[in-house]
Amino acid sequence: MAQALSTVTEKWKQRASQSGAYYTAGVQGAGPKYDQGVAGGGPAWEQGVTSAISRGAWTKGASGKGSYYATRAAAIGAGRWSQGIGTGDAKYQQNFGPYYSAETSFDPGVKGARGSEANLARARNMAVMLHNMKMSK
Repeated sequence: MAQALSTVTEKWKQRASQSGAYYTAGVQGAGPKYDQGVAGGGPAWEQGVTSAISRGAWTKGASGKGSYYATRAAAIGAGRWSQGIGTGDAKYQQNFGPYYSAETSFDPGVKGARGSEANLARARNMAVMLHNMKMSK
C-alpha cells in the first residue's frame, strides 16, 4: 500500500530542506549551462542562435562569465535553497500530486526476476505512462 501523498510531501520537505550542500555542488561549475540557457526560446531563439553561430558570439559573450555565476549561485543560492523548500511544499504537492496518483494506481505488469525482460517492460510501461502525462500538459 502506498503512503499518503501528504506523508510523501512531508518526507520530501524534510529531506530536501537539508540538502543545501547538494545544491552548492550542483551549481558549482554550472555557469556555462546558465549562460546557454538564457539565450531565449522559440523562433527568436532559433534565429538568435543561427546568427550567433555565424558570428561566434556565444563563445565571445559567455567566456569568463561562468565563474561569476557559479560563485554567486553557491554563495547566495545555498542559503535560499532550504528556505525555498520550506515554503514550496504546497506547490510541490500540487504539481507532484497527479504523478503520484498515477504511479500509485498504475499497474506496470507482472514483476519478473531481477534484470528480466518482464522487469524492463515494467520500467518501460511506467516511463511511457509518465511521459504521456507530461506531454499532455
